[in-house]
Amino acid sequence: MFRAVLTDNGAEFSDEAAIAALLGEGPGETRLFYCDPWRSDQKGACERNHVEIRKLLPKGAGIRFDRLAPADLALAMSHVNSEPRGALGFATSACAFKAMPGEDAAALLDAYGVGDVPLGDLDLTPGLIERARAERGDALLA
Repeated sequence: MFRAVLTDNGAEFSDEAAIAALLGEGPGETRLFYCDPWRSDQKGACERNHVEIRKLLPKGAGIRFDRLAPADLALAMSHVNSEPRGALGFATSACAFKAMPGEDAAALLDAYGVGDVPLGDLDLTPGLIERARAERGDALLA
């Protein structure tokens, strides 16, 4: 499904084989492209998701990303991908994704627990994940 993955040069992205395995891909099926630092233009529309994710998980807030649970990621991606985007004719990126490869896309979102969040319930604030973790009884990220 993912022929290309765009990322920065961070150490967390240095193991291409592990990233391919996480995506369920074999060696060579997914190409990993490393964008240059401070060159958001090389990532195009991907940068918008980065901005939205950083609203939930702000840089410099002492958040421990290694403590993120699959439920945290599903919650974050559900909210980020349910925000209407002007560049998509005010559709959500989840809707646009599902429209491209069809049933495979919907199945992938379901497999990762990413669902549609009604507009009135959208929460792109740093407290979203911490509140959900507290409700589940999980340790704080910071």
